[in-house]
Amino acid sequence: MKRTFFSIILAWAFINCHAQRVDNFTISNEKNNFVYKGLDSPLKAFADECPCESLILTSDNGNISSYGNCYFSWIPAKTGSAFLSLKRIAKKDTILIGKQQFFVKGIPEPVLYLLNKDCGALNKSLLSLPQALIPSYRELDIDINVPVKSYKLIVLRDTSVMFIQNIKGNSLSKEFNNCAKTLKSGDVLIFSQVTIKLPDGSLQILRPSEFTIE
Repeated sequence: MKRTFFSIILAWAFINCHAQRVDNFTISNEKNNFVYKGLDSPLKAFADECPCESLILTSDNGNISSYGNCYFSWIPAKTGSAFLSLKRIAKKDTILIGKQQFFVKGIPEPVLYLLNKDCGALNKSLLSLPQALIPSYRELDIDINVPVKSYKLIVLRDTSVMFIQNIKGNSLSKEFNNCAKTLKSGDVLIFSQVTIKLPDGSLQILRPSEFTIE
């Protein structure tokens, strides 16, 4: 994933690390000023004349961990507005430097891929080999692993059902591999009730995907 950081610099009048004003501080992330619920969002934060080891970053939404060198990891817990507070340690005190507002979005529905396609024509010969369904966020540049828990596969020839099976995991079953040998041009594969597990632990059912044998 590209890690091009978009920085929002705010001017604020606060006490700095040397008992002076902190005129500038920065809290930045790679998605401008929004992040996704349940996803690890890398952040960078710094303030004028304040060493990284003196900075603390907290949020009213989710958990933040420090990686050192002014880098942090934030996992928001809910959608909506969130405020990140940048603080500094001064002896036994913790002093607020400033706050930055971010917006937390729900994770969008991924696109389901089979043989690197999300719909359209499939080569029959490739379906007799081990293949798998891959949910992907490639269009949104989100690099996360989303496991498929189960799905239903239906094969139609004209209006007749040739094959139907509930399958656990994301792989095509051995039973379907055998069925694939009998497929003809124009046969339709429908993947429905595809259940995935999101990073926050919740389950999501994807919309059906349809492919045609070429």
